[in-house]
Amino acid sequence: MTVLLAGKAIYDVLKEKGNFKMYLEAADRTLYSSVLKGSGNYTVFAPNDDAFKKYLTENGYTSVEAIPVDELTKIIGYSLVYNKFEAAHLVML
Repeated sequence: MTVLLAGKAIYDVLKEKGNFKMYLEAADRTLYSSVLKGSGNYTVFAPNDDAFKKYLTENGYTSVEAIPVDELTKIIGYSLVYNKFEAAHLVML
């Protein structure tokens, strides 16, 4: 789990982490890109590149670019929660 500092865009944090390239590529193809690049009171449960690769394989896609935009919009939208959750309140399984 990544704990983020206030004032830094989640897009930038995920980019720095280096293993969320596919998620960010997906976000860039949707209107959610501006949300992730801005500030706000939300939590992001972003799938990493390994999870995206599994999704691509299981759904017969060769790349993020092959996924229809409406499907990407759902993926990115479902990963956002419009409230701030502190790491201490989240249960890790």
